[in-house]
Amino acid sequence: MLCLPPACFEYDEPKYTHKSFYTPNDPSIGQQYFLTKIQAYNAWDISKGDTNIVIGIVDSGTDWNHPDLEANVQLNYNDPINGTDDDSDGYTDNYRGWDVSMNDNNPMVDMSNHGSHVSGCAAAVTDNATGVASPGFYTRFLPVKAASSTATTTIDAGYEGIVYAADHGCDIINCSWGGPGGGQLGQDAVTYATINMGALVVASAGNSGVDEANYPASYLYAFNVASTNTQDNKSGFSTFNYSVDVSAPGSQIYSTVFNNSYTNMSGTSMASPITAGCAAIVKAMNPTFNGLQCGEQLRMTADNIYTLSGNLPYINKLGGGRVNLYRALTETPMSVRMDNLVQVDGNDNAFVVGDTLQITGDIINYLAATTNLTVTLSSTSTYVTVLDGTTSPGAMATLTTVNNNADPFTVKINPTAPVNAVINFTLTFTDGTYTSSQFFSIVVNVDYINITINDVLTTITSKGRIFYNGTGQLEGLGFDYLGDNLIYEGGLMIGTPSNVADNTRDAGTNDNDFVSQNAVQKLLPSVKSDFDLFGKFNDNNASPRLNLLVSHKAWAWDANPFRKFVIVQYNIKNTGQIRLIVYTLVFFAIGTYKLLRTTKQPPIIL
Repeated sequence: MLCLPPACFEYDEPKYTHKSFYTPNDPSIGQQYFLTKIQAYNAWDISKGDTNIVIGIVDSGTDWNHPDLEANVQLNYNDPINGTDDDSDGYTDNYRGWDVSMNDNNPMVDMSNHGSHVSGCAAAVTDNATGVASPGFYTRFLPVKAASSTATTTIDAGYEGIVYAADHGCDIINCSWGGPGGGQLGQDAVTYATINMGALVVASAGNSGVDEANYPASYLYAFNVASTNTQDNKSGFSTFNYSVDVSAPGSQIYSTVFNNSYTNMSGTSMASPITAGCAAIVKAMNPTFNGLQCGEQLRMTADNIYTLSGNLPYINKLGGGRVNLYRALTETPMSVRMDNLVQVDGNDNAFVVGDTLQITGDIINYLAATTNLTVTLSSTSTYVTVLDGTTSPGAMATLTTVNNNADPFTVKINPTAPVNAVINFTLTFTDGTYTSSQFFSIVVNVDYINITINDVLTTITSKGRIFYNGTGQLEGLGFDYLGDNLIYEGGLMIGTPSNVADNTRDAGTNDNDFVSQNAVQKLLPSVKSDFDLFGKFNDNNASPRLNLLVSHKAWAWDANPFRKFVIVQYNIKNTGQIRLIVYTLVFFAIGTYKLLRTTKQPPIIL
């Protein structure tokens, strides 16, 4: 003890005044472990959100009369229920949201309970001495039903729902649904909501428990959320992937369900709205933030969960970590990403062995200013060699963009690369103590060729598919006419009355009957057109086989009057001993399943 006259002091230090963390009076809050995990109680001492912030819940409907939801439903006072479209938005009486699937003003039907549970995870009324609390606290939610009344667990109008939510002022849009198939329609909806309308589209990673990209979560600009359990390990059911942005609790989440009740549910469907509720609080705290900034604030302040032994198999595939709402409200991180990534090889942009790729894009700083930023490209693959993997934008203010066109990354495809090798790349952003990574993939040594010399941009493959080599509009150009993509997918189908060989869609998945014999290649010099292609494939993967060998050619011209089409020709040979009567069909699909055009030939005797 230090004694100084005329008094003695036991301590000589500041006296701190402490306060308790805000605890709402909702009686079932003890069953909501996730609020502690994401440090919601600490965060609510800083901000409880704002009733002007709205989360669009695009789902199976909601229970708008639920005592723990009703007060947080966003109401459209400009269009009361009177049979008239008072606000002239094209939707009559959309006072409490809309059903985009049935095109009516009743988004309440929710026989699956899914939408009601999701609504409560994001924005249940908090501190009302009733039921549960939600991270969104004062945040409002807009019900957007996107499931038909006859298939309440199937979202059949989700992308229309995203657009509706964006058009009606939602700052955050939650999508607790998806699947492995993606297309341009969904990407356009997410891009519109995010880039045009400034919203953040939060979506569930999926419940397959495997490493895969699901959509809409894996679309560009969507915020992809995986699920963790009570121990912060990946939930057993949760999908994981490089496309994941963050994780959030999704196992045994207690929330609202239809008919004024509550229950536990598990899924990335729960992790997503919990994250959406956090994003709403971030938006209320930072009203000038756009949607992408809200997402980046959550990603860069998430807690690292990769040190847990249960998460070691999933390094970098659970996003930036598990969301921490308190950190998101109290820290000012940097966050830099690359957008509009472009890869070119200096010729046909079909990347084959020996090509040197140049990779460029927009380097965007979303949050705190950088002072000495460096971006590095790397890959662990032995099939490529990174020749130049560094560019240095340096100082970047918030929301500024730098393009590396003048200093592109360069990558050479090695002779060891197999056909259609998927190469994973890592972009690493560093500035002092700041480090962050972004992941993307390129398919190299491809067995398809892009045609880009006239007004029609399209792709010819080596195995009977047209427009795209992969499913879900991947690996190819589609059928792009003057900037508009008019095709979803397509391919050649050859069949007898009892058997069909093809590589096109069959009950939602693709057949793989055709096998390349000679990969499609460009004829040099061209003979018939300005861009002659040829190749061969057979039906060796078909069961039973028709014993076919198909030679195919394509021609394209770069001068008028032949700039508006590409010609594809198939020559079909019977290599077996049985005489065949064969029917051929070239199938083109637009949208998701709608038939655009078929080109039929009379029966051919082979």
